[in-house]
Amino acid sequence: MKFNEILVKNILNKYIYNDKLIGGDNQTLKLPDLYTKDKKIGIEVTMCELDVDYCISELKKECEKYVNDYDKCIKIRNKYERKEMFARLRNQINYNVNDEKRHIFELKKDENGLSDIVVNQEVINIGFVPYIFAKMYENKLKKLNRGNYDGVKSKNLVISSLLREKSSDSARMCFYMYDLTNSMFVNKLFDKTYLIYRRGIYIFGQDKIEKFIKINDKDLNNLYNLSVIEYKNSRKTNNFNKNEKKNLKS
Repeated sequence: MKFNEILVKNILNKYIYNDKLIGGDNQTLKLPDLYTKDKKIGIEVTMCELDVDYCISELKKECEKYVNDYDKCIKIRNKYERKEMFARLRNQINYNVNDEKRHIFELKKDENGLSDIVVNQEVINIGFVPYIFAKMYENKLKKLNRGNYDGVKSKNLVISSLLREKSSDSARMCFYMYDLTNSMFVNKLFDKTYLIYRRGIYIFGQDKIEKFIKINDKDLNNLYNLSVIEYKNSRKTNNFNKNEKKNLKS
């Protein structure tokens, strides 16, 4: 299991499923990432922030050679933001190359030049997360309609965004994208869709946000630490099993 799947499993088991969820997707049996032992409930897990972090890393690499030339970094940033992949996002935030508050990425400066690059907070809350949410949600709906999760009775989805704080406005924007995407799929929809932020779990119904469950900060830290241990142990087990298979073959 991926670390994010383990963390989501532990969060859902703590707040909703009372330790009934187990993990490990199985394409042959058409099982999602998480499910109950009786296969009555299945939950597919995906993340809503990977593109943001990838884009920052990529932009930082481009600017790495010019950290002492702040103006050069601005030109690189501006060119990067004009990529086609950001077209919808530019429109959402009223992008303006001459207004720092209307950029996708914010450049931070110190006496030596460029000190850091971050995603503008307004983009995180209003633009990027809902856009990626819609992309991820549509992708999982396509898999659902291909029968990928038919090994369980109730088919559900989690889209997590745990790296940063998000506002309730962002959740409402995600629901808008969710509702819009649902209108394109007339055959199958997920029974429940969970949007997990650092501060809580939003449960989406077909026509409204049905419920919000607050996540306690102390609980989240404990669950994170538990998940780290579980992930490391699973890696050790996987490596051991691989070595055993190699030994048998030899």
